[in-house]
Amino acid sequence: MKDNAYYFPHDYNARNDPKILQLRLRLGNEGYGIYWQLIEILHEQGGKIQLDEIEGVAFSLNVELEKLNNIITILYQLKLLNKDDNSIWNDRVLNNLKERKEKRLARSRAGKKGMTTRWKYQCYNNVMKKDNNVITKDDDEHNNVITKDDDVITKYNKGKESKGKKSKGKESKEEEEEEEVKEIKTSFVPTQIEFGLSKLLLDKIIERKPDYKKPDLQKWARHIDLMIRIDKRDPEKIRQIIEWCQADDFWQNVILSTEKLRKQYDKIDLQMRSGREYEREEWKKKFLEEEEDD
Repeated sequence: MKDNAYYFPHDYNARNDPKILQLRLRLGNEGYGIYWQLIEILHEQGGKIQLDEIEGVAFSLNVELEKLNNIITILYQLKLLNKDDNSIWNDRVLNNLKERKEKRLARSRAGKKGMTTRWKYQCYNNVMKKDNNVITKDDDEHNNVITKDDDVITKYNKGKESKGKKSKGKESKEEEEEEEVKEIKTSFVPTQIEFGLSKLLLDKIIERKPDYKKPDLQKWARHIDLMIRIDKRDPEKIRQIIEWCQADDFWQNVILSTEKLRKQYDKIDLQMRSGREYEREEWKKKFLEEEEDD
């Protein structure tokens, strides 16, 4: 039954309770019926009825105010109701409401705990071997890190050496990136900021292009991790940059991954700060020139 359903426990033999028998003896079935209607109203009102509301209650029950006050006095004498200078209440009603609240909170906590467990299980046990983007406990014999070139870097080796000639500058840059990769976490759960920012960028792209090929969000999260740990970027500022660039006619077609976001971060930030439209063509020209150089 739903949490907000209008119900409360009602003993099927309540009519034979000694206090209820006294009530029926003095007021008959009319008093018995009015008593249970008051119990219903107490549940609706959060456990108490204010004395200045009794007149309205009498009207709703189609009972004269004087008669209802007399019934409440008898119910108080029989200890079926409690009252003070401001309100009337019933202890069992208050207990019912307390138990209902505790059960609702317990179900809520259990649901959140179960959801967190399911997410962690999926993230840490889902093996994605095709692109070597996620390492699970079954693959992580020596704390391996898989790079985009399918090289395995462990504490026992430095990975395969790439073939082909490289300039000294590029070789140095790749060595630095390799060192960064060694420090990256092997997986991220959806509750982590790195994963959340990656998902935000993907959602913005999909809003414009629903058939966009789904990327590996673990790989995307690793670049966000580098932005936060290595580049010292503020997560909130990264979020602002993502929101802004995906609303910009030029940058939204350039920033289609977190790797590209990291590379172009400072340029986007400067243009976002300036807010001058005439600079757009200059940025575009510089970007295209750098792409050709790469």
